[in-house]
Amino acid sequence: CQVVQPQPNPLATRSRLVTTDMRYPVAARVLSILALSGTGIGKRHMLASVSAFAPGVSLASRSTPYSYYSTSSTSLFSIVDEVTTEMKTAMKAKDTTTLATIRLIRSAFANAQIEEKTDALTDEQAINCLRKMAKMRQESIEMFKEGGGEDRAAAERAELDVIERWLPKLADEETTRAWVVEAIETTGVAGDMSKMGQVMGALMKNHKAEIDGKLAQKVVKEELSK
Repeated sequence: CQVVQPQPNPLATRSRLVTTDMRYPVAARVLSILALSGTGIGKRHMLASVSAFAPGVSLASRSTPYSYYSTSSTSLFSIVDEVTTEMKTAMKAKDTTTLATIRLIRSAFANAQIEEKTDALTDEQAINCLRKMAKMRQESIEMFKEGGGEDRAAAERAELDVIERWLPKLADEETTRAWVVEAIETTGVAGDMSKMGQVMGALMKNHKAEIDGKLAQKVVKEELSK
């Protein structure tokens, strides 16, 4: 008499595996639906579904064939993903300015990946990269305007507009001034211009991603000179 070992329920196993990691709720839901929808669900079909709904997520080729894991440190619909999607849209619309700028952005992202030694940029790293690109164009705009190159300034402005689509809006002067006053009070260096660096350090520590450095320096000088 041969003893037959009971086999685990494959659907139950798949369902458990695909719903445990809720960092990607959309992908988890899609995979759960596929796993519970019946037999004949191949890995290729599930991979296609993951790619469609959750960029940066792949099926793991491990002992658990239907588990999935993040292949990047970015979240669902990251800035890098959005830039790639926007490039496809620009190509279809034949928007040459947007397309050319996005190609520059992607090139900058690729260089940043090498510098950061990572397979994928986080949103914070992408924003830092975009900030540098934006700053370069702002400086170029001023230079071309001073030299009478209005056409070149307009071209730089057009590129800047595209780059700023993925940058958080920076604080206006009123908000920046309030933060500067707070930083001066915290550091206790009111009226001491020699401590400007200390104030800027405190300011950037709390508001680095939200503040325009050039504007901040101007306001700090004004507040410390009072």
